[in-house]
Amino acid sequence: MTDPCIDSGSFELVDGTHLRPKDHMQWRHVATNYTPATVLTFDINDGIAKDELLHSVQVQWTNTTPINQYAYALLTRAGSKVILQGNCSGYIQTKAGQTSGVSPADPSSLTAISRFGIGFERGMTALDTAYYVIAESRMAERTMLFGDRVLLTPGETVKFKAELRFMSHYWDYRTPQGGLSETESNLDTGASQLDVFAYPAL
Repeated sequence: MTDPCIDSGSFELVDGTHLRPKDHMQWRHVATNYTPATVLTFDINDGIAKDELLHSVQVQWTNTTPINQYAYALLTRAGSKVILQGNCSGYIQTKAGQTSGVSPADPSSLTAISRFGIGFERGMTALDTAYYVIAESRMAERTMLFGDRVLLTPGETVKFKAELRFMSHYWDYRTPQGGLSETESNLDTGASQLDVFAYPAL
């Protein structure tokens, strides 16, 4: 390690036999956070517009290395489903936000990045009741880039936040033909996980 060609701030000797880059000189996983699935059941015909907070997850990482680092996040959403009675439509909306700097505030300005849901209508009977139908939509587990890559100087922190809400386009107020037997309107968000990765700004 005394060779003038070796930067001891960037490399280290392992077992006295070989060199390896120090952790801050490599691409690596630096932070994670997780929140479990939310399961909700709705009144199928209360006629009330829906705007329900389902869950949120936030993760942060501070650059404690001696050099500038780039950081970015991935959001993994577990399998999810939305089941709605006919004449209702709605979706799970995912929103994203991030802040960075020295002691940054938690993200509060969130932007919608995805929507997943369903809606179905078979029409009305002569008695102004909805024909019976149940529609179901499912989405498999997926991982997506989350927010923007950010450059952090030593001592700076980045925070990423994801928020899930259920939003309705329309919610019926009438009883389906045949009554409420075997009707359902519910959802399962699946779990949400945020992972932060970092690499040196060389």
